[in-house]
This record gives sequence, structure tokens and C-alpha cells, in this order.
Amino acid sequence: MRELLSEANRLQYASTILHRGWMLLPKIAYIVLTSAIFMIDDIRVYIAVIAINLMLLAYIRGFRLIYGSAIIYSIFIAIIVLIDIVSGTLTYDVLKLLSYGYATFTCLALFYATTPPHHLRRLFGLSVFTLSYMLIRYSIVEVVEIIDSCRSRGLKLGLNPFPYIKVLFTIPMILASRMWFIEDSLRSRGVSE
Repeated sequence: MRELLSEANRLQYASTILHRGWMLLPKIAYIVLTSAIFMIDDIRVYIAVIAINLMLLAYIRGFRLIYGSAIIYSIFIAIIVLIDIVSGTLTYDVLKLLSYGYATFTCLALFYATTPPHHLRRLFGLSVFTLSYMLIRYSIVEVVEIIDSCRSRGLKLGLNPFPYIKVLFTIPMILASRMWFIEDSLRSRGVSE
């Protein structure tokens, strides 16, 4: 998980055509288009969008991001499918929704991995959208630091799910306290609600 988050932050400053400032509007349009494919209601379209997203992630050399997101989403899908099989509610619509979810997830991962915050700041100024995007980056850096500090204290993250519970409880508490500090800092600089 730590490597996946670090990879996403590192990729923001790569040098490909997708990282250029003028590509911001086409990337935003692609996010809107990917969100709108939900109305098409065809799993083949969702799979095609997933394939395009994975090829674009491979183009920017986000192989670790592809691998990590596929593993995490596969676990998520396996749990949902298992619950649906046990309860007898597994339908074609569930599989379509899961593939649509992965298509939008990979699209957003692609956007995050190819868009440094200063591109958004240049286009939108210091708006709520830009601040939220910068907050996501800051939160990812904080999560990586939390995982590193837990590992330095002897936490072994493997297939046992119980050590993850400790990390998952720590992350929201630390992020909430950091957000309060950021909020106070922004208010002291004159940014209003």
C-alpha cells in the first residue's frame, strides 16, 4: 500500500505528454466521459475503458500503480462476489457495476498520477477544488508516513488482517488533527469559508 501511494505521488512529476499543463482540460473531459459511460450500460464499454486506462498508466510507467490497484480491487471484488454468491444475489448487473467502479477508479488514478497541483492552481486559482486536490496529496503523504512509522515500530504488514486495523484507526485520527491545523492556518491567512 505504501509503495502504491508513493508511486502515485512520484508519477505526478514525470515527463510525458499527459503531464503537460495543456492536457489538463482533456483529462477533465475524459473523467466526465468516463463517469458518463454509466448511462451506456454495457460491460464491454466498461472493459474497453479499463483497457484504455491501463494502457495510459503503462505509458506513464505506472506499473506498480497498475499492479497494486488490480490487487486491491481484486480483493474488493472477491469479497463482494463471495457475499453475493452466499446470499444468492449475484447478477450480471453486479458485475457491470464492479467493472464500472474499476473503470472510474483507474481513470481517477490516471488523473491523479498525471496532474501536479500547480496545473490545477494555474487553471482554477486558489479555489475549493484546488485546495481539495492539494489536501488529497497531503493526505497521501501523511498515510505513507504513518505506515513508515508503524513499520519502524515493528509492525509487520502481511496477510494477517489484524495489524491493518491498528493502522486504519491511526490514519483518520492523525489526518483529522492535521486538517484542523490546516484549517486554522488558512483562516489566519484570510481564507474564509
